[in-house]
Amino acid sequence: MLKMKNRFLVYLQIWAAGFTAAILKKRSSTINTEPTSPRSQEEVPQKKEPLGIENMMLSSLEKLFPIVLNIPDVNMRLTKIIEKLYENHPPCPQLYLYSTGDKVVPSHSVELRIKEEQKTGRNIHSFNFRSSPHVDHYRNFPDLYSSQLHNFLQECFKPTKQQQQQAL
Repeated sequence: MLKMKNRFLVYLQIWAAGFTAAILKKRSSTINTEPTSPRSQEEVPQKKEPLGIENMMLSSLEKLFPIVLNIPDVNMRLTKIIEKLYENHPPCPQLYLYSTGDKVVPSHSVELRIKEEQKTGRNIHSFNFRSSPHVDHYRNFPDLYSSQLHNFLQECFKPTKQQQQQAL
């Protein structure tokens, strides 16, 4: 149950940032959206101070969500949904495309999930775009995004040894 509570804390921050961006109908101002090479380990997105209205809304939602999510019925339903999502992943390969520059979904949360899935023995592929904001990986790096997706699909649809032997 403690693990679930820790997940809720991460979700609160993610949801607050996502709702803030959606309500303001814009990308977060806290990340420099200029694309830099995602392959460079040294490059770190340049943080900027959030705009006043964005900061105020983010702070308000971070305070509101714990209240709403602690309503017993809401909490029970949400807990069941999240537990099912975490427990019932299909055993198929998974691809995680994420970015250190994502303000909505922190890269450490994605990396934690990747590690959890790898512990179960699942075939996990991942790529950190480093600088692209939330859902902007393709927009900033179309060729690299496409190649990551292509490589993943090639791996998923590679014939098994049994299929190769049957073809002979």
